[in-house]
Amino acid sequence: MIPYTRVADEYYDPIRHPTCANFEELSKKFLEPVIRAMAGETIRVLDVGAGRSLAAAVIANFRSRLDHCVLLDISPAMLGHSSEWQKLGATLVMPDARNTGLPSNSFQVLVSSLGDPYNNAQFWAEAHRLLCEGGTCLFTTPTPEWADWFRPAAERSEAQFDLVNGQTIHVPSHVPSLERQVRMIQQAGFRISEIQSFFASDVSGPLSAKLKPPGDGRARIPILRGFKATRLAE
Repeated sequence: MIPYTRVADEYYDPIRHPTCANFEELSKKFLEPVIRAMAGETIRVLDVGAGRSLAAAVIANFRSRLDHCVLLDISPAMLGHSSEWQKLGATLVMPDARNTGLPSNSFQVLVSSLGDPYNNAQFWAEAHRLLCEGGTCLFTTPTPEWADWFRPAAERSEAQFDLVNGQTIHVPSHVPSLERQVRMIQQAGFRISEIQSFFASDVSGPLSAKLKPPGDGRARIPILRGFKATRLAE
């Protein structure tokens, strides 16, 4: 079974999974202003790992139709959270984010909110292939500063979910160092124009215990980072 399918039913429950809710809020703070600035244009948008699509929700506030939006998630159960956007014309697809099979050079904007499950060189190469020259990639991920503090050394590439049925599952979560992350994006053929860090103090709602650094470190450790990158010419 696809790992995130097992948590899909309760992933967006802020009581069961407050860490997800906090990360989603911070991801939206980074993504929304950029997407909103582009929403008035007729551009092709791909939301990768869409789940409950932030991109579609923002664009729907400015457009009556979402015919130029493709929402992608390998998990049918996670993508089911975006089924409402089909009524406005969005296309829902379920390939692997690292090998989508979608046409090359077919999108002006690629959005990946909390893209750590597939954050590797193969994904970034695919993102470069899918975007038009000059296209924009918006990507958010938990930070290595937080992951190094919170996750045991043996679980640095996994996120843990404790489900309501008592089961504990682990899902992929690749959070490289900032230096390695930047290098991976640049080597795929992108120019990074913005990197923005968010802290626990930026969360407006109740803060997950998993995001509270020890002592008085609430505002010192960045917990989420957003990247804006432009696809360069071949």
